[in-house]
Amino acid sequence: MIVSPQKATLKTLMPFAVGKLSKTKTPPRSEGVGPRLIKQPGEVCTHIATLSVHIQEITNTGRFGSCQMEAEEIKSPRERLIVYIDGFNLYHGLHDEYGRAMLWLDLVKLSQALRPNQLLVSVKFFTAPVLNEPEAQGRQAHYIHALQSLYPQQFQVVNGRYQTKTMTCRSCSHTYLKYEEKETDVNIAVSLVADTALKKMDTAIIISADSDLAPAIRSSRGISEELFIAVAFPPRRFSSELKKLLPSSFKIGENKIRQNQLENEFSANGHSFQRPEKWAR
Repeated sequence: MIVSPQKATLKTLMPFAVGKLSKTKTPPRSEGVGPRLIKQPGEVCTHIATLSVHIQEITNTGRFGSCQMEAEEIKSPRERLIVYIDGFNLYHGLHDEYGRAMLWLDLVKLSQALRPNQLLVSVKFFTAPVLNEPEAQGRQAHYIHALQSLYPQQFQVVNGRYQTKTMTCRSCSHTYLKYEEKETDVNIAVSLVADTALKKMDTAIIISADSDLAPAIRSSRGISEELFIAVAFPPRRFSSELKKLLPSSFKIGENKIRQNQLENEFSANGHSFQRPEKWAR
């Protein structure tokens, strides 16, 4: 029998102790066959007193006579957490607030720091490969590879795409190409609703200020009333609609961002990584 000394009570030990006490020989009954039943109040008191002694023994030593008790605290399972990160919303918020100094951010450590007592199941990073800027694309790929190598079981990347759009200057009629990131909000919405339906988490945190995510949040709450959802707003980003929908939402503070930067140089999973020179602090 496994009993924690801290939880030894008359109620929890009664079956065990009664089993032991029942082995004690008693005088034979005067009539009929079998052991004599305890009928006298004094006898009941004696047995209860004996049981109390055994409880004190377990509390003090973790042992019950010759039987070793295994101390095992009964703990509730930790609540499961999944974090959904709008990559470009976070990137532009960090860039607007700190320039490039805070871009070398450990997204998994940051996610855990937002809910330190919960079990971090996964961090889902929604982004799109940079187009027509080889150096920027290289930094992005290096950063993502670093996080994937550090956290192969937790860090997941979901790629969207860029779409080119021809723009015309109203002043001089000059035309130029503008790149618009597509599918991130749709991918976050699909993933959030699917994970909710599959009961993959107890808490969901969305790092974004994109109000287009509101319908997916409503759908997820409709699927699971027990699911706790919060939005963590990146620096310089805010959505009144999301704040109204999720009153417990909050802004990611500077201390959290500074304290959860990746090491300037490190190795992981057989690869070496270092902060890009252009991202130097």
